[in-house]
Amino acid sequence: MRGRLASLVALASLAAAPAQSHDIYNGLKDPAGRLCCGGDPVTGDCEPVEYRMLPNGDALMDSRRYGRSVLVAHDKIIWMAVPGAEEVEAHWCGRPYASSGYHTGEPLQIDQNFYTLCAFIRPGDT
Repeated sequence: MRGRLASLVALASLAAAPAQSHDIYNGLKDPAGRLCCGGDPVTGDCEPVEYRMLPNGDALMDSRRYGRSVLVAHDKIIWMAVPGAEEVEAHWCGRPYASSGYHTGEPLQIDQNFYTLCAFIRPGDT
């Protein structure tokens, strides 16, 4: 309970200062070496999220920015805390397909509406 409360407080503080807090995502890369955030430095592509693990290991990440849950393939999840936001359990970096310039059809892109650049879950929080 205490950990969940700390995470909610951290989420609120990150949401309160988007420009400054978004700096934590600068330089983050996926295992293939691609940047997780390539967007606007104020709003960017990344955000702290709440999540639910599914029985098959995939995750549903709740995007506040888009007001939707995003389905993330288990092989797309990066099991690490985001440096500078270790108290937050999960982060999602992505965009709607309509505005991303990306195409569907990649094996690890299982959500029909959103393209996931990176998804982070702090180890031990499943």
